[in-house]
Parts: sequence; C-alpha cells; structure tokens
Amino acid sequence: MDTYKRAYRKLGNQSLFDSEDMVSKLTSLGNPLGRLAETIDFEMFR
Repeated sequence: MDTYKRAYRKLGNQSLFDSEDMVSKLTSLGNPLGRLAETIDFEMFR
C-alpha cells in the first residue's frame, strides 16, 4: 500500500508542467486508460 501512496500524489496547486508530468508518470506506471484509448474510439461517444 505504501508504493501506491508514493506513486500518486494529492492534487493541489498545479504548476505549468504538472499535467504533462502526471501523464508521463501514469504512462510509466501502466495507465489503463491509455491502453483503453488505443482500443476504443472515444470520439464515437461525443
């Protein structure tokens, strides 16, 4: 459980590059949404 807490941090004041850093961190941890986006065309649901 400690690795989960260290891997993700609480959202607070975000800087200019925080969202880009967060996406790259999630991708390196195995973000399931990225894998789903490769399979499912989400534009179909707009």
